[in-house]
Amino acid sequence: MPEYEFKQSVRVSKETFKLILEKIENHPVFHNNSFCGQTDVRIQLALCLERFGCYGNGISSGRIARAYGVGRGTVSLFTKRVIKAILSYKDEFLSWPSQNERKKTSFRFASKYGFPGCVGVVDGTHIILDQKPSLDPETYWTRKQKYALNAQVVCNDARKIIFFQEGWPGSVFDCTCLGKTSLIKKKDLFFLKMSICLVIPLTYGKYDCTV
Repeated sequence: MPEYEFKQSVRVSKETFKLILEKIENHPVFHNNSFCGQTDVRIQLALCLERFGCYGNGISSGRIARAYGVGRGTVSLFTKRVIKAILSYKDEFLSWPSQNERKKTSFRFASKYGFPGCVGVVDGTHIILDQKPSLDPETYWTRKQKYALNAQVVCNDARKIIFFQEGWPGSVFDCTCLGKTSLIKKKDLFFLKMSICLVIPLTYGKYDCTV
């Protein structure tokens, strides 16, 4: 499959696909003691990634099942396996930096962007919901006229996510959601009393947290 068609299908390049595959293919979830072996992990991963990249009816088990020639129940099974395998590496790829790493990040922020004492930038984003929630749907209705969850994301100067917390309804302001995160409520676990500060967009308010 040409690169552009491959990326259009699974939403990642072939190189990225191989990296993900190499990371998860030996996970126990893809192996069993049955004489009837599982479907190739490459197929399970491709199916799951294509599903992740769809919206609305495109994510349905029926459509994916027809595209890959598997049963509807198999679509859910493959998806659960891939999600479990990927999440097992969450702490390896998404973790709060150590004190030494924060110092290095602060130096890079200052030298590259002119922000002294910065270890990360934070902003809110919406995780769009395909359907209206049955309980208190109006609280999930956003200013962008969609139902969604609010997520607070912090990334470093290399655009790597170092903190993520979601779950609040989409109508809740970013400032409120941020104030409820462990990053703010339990800041002693993330910061030391030094002169280096976490940068917070002033649009939504500012919290005095130190690294």
